[in-house]
Amino acid sequence: MRAYLLETNGYVTGYLAAHDTREHRRWDPTGGALRGGKDNTPRPRIILIWVADACRRQGVGATLVQALADDFGCQVTDGSWSAPVSDAGRRLARRVSPAGIWVS
Repeated sequence: MRAYLLETNGYVTGYLAAHDTREHRRWDPTGGALRGGKDNTPRPRIILIWVADACRRQGVGATLVQALADDFGCQVTDGSWSAPVSDAGRRLARRVSPAGIWVS
């Protein structure tokens, strides 16, 4: 289990909790369709991501996802997201991985 806390000017602006897992499938966040079979590659899985309302659409979520990828040693597009993915999570996923995401 890993947790990331982003603080700006003494205020918590974002939080991400993750763990590593091996069960994933490709998912298109624009249409909601699963693509392809299961993948057993070890990947970091985002369990929870939260961004303060006042800080949304300012890159906080993308910064947290990048920190997770850097810590794991992979590209942002190789991370996995826990399903179901919220509407805000879908918007973030489309920004950081426009070709689709891994879900588990």
